[in-house]
Amino acid sequence: MHSVAACNVTIRPVDMSNIFMAGQDVVRWDVAAVESNGPFRLTIHHPAGTITEYFASASAALAREQAIETLLTCAAA
Repeated sequence: MHSVAACNVTIRPVDMSNIFMAGQDVVRWDVAAVESNGPFRLTIHHPAGTITEYFASASAALAREQAIETLLTCAAA
């Protein structure tokens, strides 16, 4: 049997980047907890500007991101 030493890997949520394409534009977005139990901040970075909104739950923020992503991708088509 061969053994391998393991190491701890810490992944911080702020290190994760989410992107989508709206036409030729790369749009970045993230959802972050303002405090441990919320509210949750959705930030969308578009070349034309930044949208920031706050939600009581992460699932509500993700649903809003999907709606904005659909709007931007359809508008760019």
